Amino acid sequence: MLDVGCNAGFCSIEMKRLGASYVLGIEAFPQYLEQAKLVREVLDIDIDFRGLSVYDVREDLGTFDIVLFLGVIYHLKHPLLALERLARVTSGVLVCESAIVPPSRWFGRRIPNYGGPAYELRFVENAPSVEAVQNWFIPSVGCLKAFLKACGFGDIVGESVHGNRALFAARRSG
Repeated sequence: MLDVGCNAGFCSIEMKRLGASYVLGIEAFPQYLEQAKLVREVLDIDIDFRGLSVYDVREDLGTFDIVLFLGVIYHLKHPLLALERLARVTSGVLVCESAIVPPSRWFGRRIPNYGGPAYELRFVENAPSVEAVQNWFIPSVGCLKAFLKACGFGDIVGESVHGNRALFAARRSG
């Protein structure tokens, strides 16, 4: 199991408690990583925590039956790159949770001369140096599904949308 943006390790710890044989939690922020390591030590639980960002994910980390990508994608300047990196290491299910914007009146409609359906994606302007501290993109539900599909996760096996949050479980297609 891979927990991307594991913060203080809650989901990593629960997955290990539920029987995962190997859990890798990655976190780009040193203060959260240190919290996760402290909790691991106090609980005396075997979890691999590393100071990595989603952009650091490579095949040499191995492949994972379950990848948790919870509350991270909207903090990224390069969300498709992140999903492509995760597709390379996901052998089972990616669980992606995100803030979302409500659908607009043109949700999912074709725009002439631009190819397939177009989905709303809102850009949040920030200074260039604050990635992962601020929000960068807030997708609509359709946009998030299209992101997943474009990066190889075309088989949506579960979804839950409540208010301004959405969660998708997706398998790699093809």
